[in-house]
Formats: sequence, C-alpha cells, structure tokens
Amino acid sequence: MRPSSPSWCQFYSLGFFVQSLGRSGYRKLGVGSSGALDSLAVQVGNVLLGNGADAPSIEMLLFPIEVRFQASHSFAVTGNTGKIFLDGKELPPWWRATGHEGQILRIESSSEGGIGYLTIGGKIDIESVLRSASTDLKGGFGGHQGRMLKAGDLLNIRSDKSSATHYSFGASPPGELDSGIIRFLPGFEIDQLAKEHARAFYESVWTVSRQSSRIGFKLEGPQLQFSDPIELLSYGVLPGLIQLPPGGQPIVLLADAQTSGGYPRLGSVISSDLRLVAQSSPGKAIQFRQCSFAEAAEAEADEQDYLDRLSNLREVICP
Repeated sequence: MRPSSPSWCQFYSLGFFVQSLGRSGYRKLGVGSSGALDSLAVQVGNVLLGNGADAPSIEMLLFPIEVRFQASHSFAVTGNTGKIFLDGKELPPWWRATGHEGQILRIESSSEGGIGYLTIGGKIDIESVLRSASTDLKGGFGGHQGRMLKAGDLLNIRSDKSSATHYSFGASPPGELDSGIIRFLPGFEIDQLAKEHARAFYESVWTVSRQSSRIGFKLEGPQLQFSDPIELLSYGVLPGLIQLPPGGQPIVLLADAQTSGGYPRLGSVISSDLRLVAQSSPGKAIQFRQCSFAEAAEAEADEQDYLDRLSNLREVICP
C-alpha cells in the first residue's frame, strides 16, 4: 500500500538525532558505520510497529525529550529511559502506543542514565546517504542535515496505512543492562601483556570515563603495560574493538569509531554485548569475561530468536 501524504512531528528538546542500523560497505573509503549505539533496541521498536528492520529511529542521549504530534502516529519507545508520558498519562517502557494530533510525548531520563530510542510507525522521511539514513556526526552528513536535532525541528513522517493500528502492547526488555559483565573475544596482542597486567585486565572492575563518546568509551582502572613495547602498522578497525593506548587505559570503540588505527588490540566485545557497553553511563562499573566463538554465535542466535518471537506476537495482536 502506498504511503499516505506526509505529516510531521515537532521536537522541543535537544540531544537526539536520527539513526538506523548503520552504514556498511564504505570503510575502505574512510567512512565509518555510524548507526544506533543499541541496535537491538532499534530493531525491537521497528518490530513492534511493523516497520522494516533498518527504518530510522530517534536516538536520545539527553533528557527530558518532548515531541508534539502534528497528526496521528503509532510509536514505540525502547532502550534505557525513565518514565514515559503521553499528555501526562504514563506509558510502560518498551511499549507501542499511538499519539494523536496535538498530543505531547515526554520521555524522562533513567536514574542510571542511558540511551533511548523513539521509533515512529511508517517511515521518517530522511534522504538516504550511501544507502543509509544514519547520522555521521564527524562527516556532517546523513540523518537530518548531518547534525543533532534541535528545538523546533520538524521531521516529515510517511505513515504506512497497512501498519496504522491503535493497538497498545510491548515487549520485555532483552538481557540484563545492569549485570556489568561484558563478553569479549581475545585480540592479537593480549598475550603480550605482562603477566600481572593480564590478570589485572581480567579481574579488575573498570569504570566508564566521562571522556567517552559515540567514537569510543574510555575505561578507568589500573594502567596496563606490555612485557615489551609494541609498534604496529595501521589496520582496519570495527566497533567493539578493545584498544590499549600508551596511557594504559583501554578504549572500547563504538559506532562512530574511525576506520583504521594502530593501538594494540586486547580483544573485541561480542556484538550482542556491545549495546551493554554503550548503555553504561559514566561512572558505571564493567568487567570483561573472555568467551568462545561458539558462545558469541549462540548469543547472536538468541537475539534473533527474541526478535522472531516478538514479530510473531505482533502478527497475532495486529492481524
């Protein structure tokens, strides 16, 4: 069914921007992936609404957020947020509902901080750049004019009538955001850590630094050193890589990471746990646990099974 004529949502707050699942296939040109820091939360929102998996969402970093609906739209709020209100009526988390013309959606911060996602039924009408709607803040392209949204911005929404229902239902949030255990696969240089420093990496409780961003999260803890100095040629990097700069404090690369680097590699956070790193606010403690490729594959399969079951549930509720 053809989308209906465009309508609008108006934003009254700061600290959020358009993201989808990322931009792949261009790292050889120096263009990173960008995309949502918590890709599972985006996918859940899209499943609840019947959107395509890569439909863009609004990633929210600062709260509270206020949005005025200029027409009726179904929406879902996922991720790690605080209380959610539609015209003053509280909604459950990870929930699909409908906002009508003139209604204001307010999303508050979680007491522990974190990242939230607002997904709209149908499609946020954003021009695709390099096959993605994701905002690349470093390059200044994608999303809405390549930047964060600001108060007063209007986003064009093209609603798909085939998914425009007024059902309200939600999902149980997947996984444990507060476990603090991050699984990783070992990197090429981890075995070259001095013995006591290798033990410190595994056994220490690391704290997320305030000097963190969408490029990477810096961790604070013991200063790690290698048995002998290591010099590497530049190599390709991906989100999830755990690098060790000369200062001895690990960095976990995230969605806006550069495409190449030269710091020694301690390992890579498995894709299923990278969202747990991103959802860790400054000051939160995390601990690394090495896992096998089989365990990483099983975790990824569990996520897909969760999404499949949620999709089946939606088909039952919204025939």
